[in-house]
Amino acid sequence: MRLKRTSKKVVLYGSAVFFIFVLLVGLKTYFEVNLTETNKTKYFSANEENEQIIETDFFRIKTPKSWVHISSGFGVEGDPYGYFLTKNGIVFYEYGFFAPGYQQDNKIDRYKVERRTIGRLRVNIAINQNKETGIAILPQYEMNRTMTFYMGMPTTANLNELLEGIKGVKFKKR
Repeated sequence: MRLKRTSKKVVLYGSAVFFIFVLLVGLKTYFEVNLTETNKTKYFSANEENEQIIETDFFRIKTPKSWVHISSGFGVEGDPYGYFLTKNGIVFYEYGFFAPGYQQDNKIDRYKVERRTIGRLRVNIAINQNKETGIAILPQYEMNRTMTFYMGMPTTANLNELLEGIKGVKFKKR
């Protein structure tokens, strides 16, 4: 019996499909990616050359053009959470009723809170002893829950960009 020769294109195509499948399964399994919600993310050009507007079903924020939004889906209470892939790491967020508000200094977790008004919004910025930063936008105006960018070095490394984005962030009513 003679075996047919498989073309290189078929092998490359099959390998590419397999690689994409493994990548998607890995993303969904290890990084909590909700592909349906992630695919709903819209990207628009901003006024500045290196900026963009990222729009989800829940909020709209200006970010550097290199940022990518990934939705992780909805928590037990149905609140959206996800993250932004940035050149400085992964910035996790939650827009929910139980998202931490960083409302007061915390001796257990060892962070101090600075209250600021950024644009039209009241914002709490928490900084811990390791110089890691977290940001909480408390419910106000059209918001019906807290939006938190979780404490960590990626949030600290992207602090200026996040604060700039918060100046014009818009929340959608639910």
